Amino acid sequence: MFLSTPRISTLTLLAGLVVGGVLAPLTAGAEDGKTLRVTGLAQVDYRTAFQAPPGVASHEFNLRRARVNFDAGVTSRIRCELQLQGDGANVGSASLIDAYVDFLVHPGLTLRAGQNKYEFDFEAREGDPAIPLLDRSFASNAVAGSLSGLSTANIAVAAARDRGLTLVSDFERAGMKWRVGGGVYQGSGRSSDDDSAVAFTLRAEAARGPVKLGMGYLRSPPAARADPLPTRFEGVNVGAIFERGRMLLRGEYYGARRDRAGRREDVAGFYLVGGVSVVTSLDVLVRYQRLRDGHFPAGEDGIRSVDLGVKWFFERRGRCAGTFLAANLMFRRADPGFDQGVTLLDDGRGELLASGRDVGTVLIVRWQVEF
Repeated sequence: MFLSTPRISTLTLLAGLVVGGVLAPLTAGAEDGKTLRVTGLAQVDYRTAFQAPPGVASHEFNLRRARVNFDAGVTSRIRCELQLQGDGANVGSASLIDAYVDFLVHPGLTLRAGQNKYEFDFEAREGDPAIPLLDRSFASNAVAGSLSGLSTANIAVAAARDRGLTLVSDFERAGMKWRVGGGVYQGSGRSSDDDSAVAFTLRAEAARGPVKLGMGYLRSPPAARADPLPTRFEGVNVGAIFERGRMLLRGEYYGARRDRAGRREDVAGFYLVGGVSVVTSLDVLVRYQRLRDGHFPAGEDGIRSVDLGVKWFFERRGRCAGTFLAANLMFRRADPGFDQGVTLLDDGRGELLASGRDVGTVLIVRWQVEF
């Protein structure tokens, strides 16, 4: 697949960009003084499936996410951030999902230590309230969702978070804004502090005018893991975003390889999103997405979807975030043998479907409030 000479050259380029970014940071400094900023959001979802196998709940009304974020400036060089979640409003669901400290090594060069989203792609790294449609793509979940390789089309096991050290540089060269960086992590997500192996990521982004390009690489090397867990996992990402006026276009490709019990599993997928603001407060979006996962037999390894969305904004915060009422209609289909890692309502919760034949159309309605 991608793990050949082209992959090596891509990794070399990424490493070069990271080193170059470390040597050429911006000259803008941080503000002096102590600060404290508190923000948060609540998302209320209603989901219903147009078809359901016997014994599987076909609808859900839930507090999808409830989060509070504390961002504190300790000194002119040090800041820390904590994010608490109470997703689902279920007993015992509260937890700390982000907890890290940023140290400004040099203007434009930041070292981050703690638990946070790692540098790899656009969609998984974005905050939950800011993605264009209501659920992330199959490919983003499966490849970027965990450094361990355990994520699936609907279940991002670690929610693209891990514990470790991240170094990021922001600078300008040749009329372009660059962001390059990477990190080393435990590779086990939020579930433990198992440091038996070190995972790492590399990421480079370049922006000019309405266009932003990005590419990333991640790898979790062989470790003392019991079958059937992957003994190695690595992935690549290439993506682009175009935003101008009322128009939004974006897409990303994901490729990965799992080595599991002596067997190689290739993963490949992508999504394409187009959106337009019909009026100031109303966005209309469409997405096509597809994933092929080598965990399943050849010819039975595909899942795909055409997704339609509308968002009515009461307050915008950026292009896609804010306080809004939204609806998505997902026309999902999967090969019959695609029998793991997909839930009826596409939310990663509830009972997993036992056959790709049961993967069908889902309607999602969300009321989101940001403060």
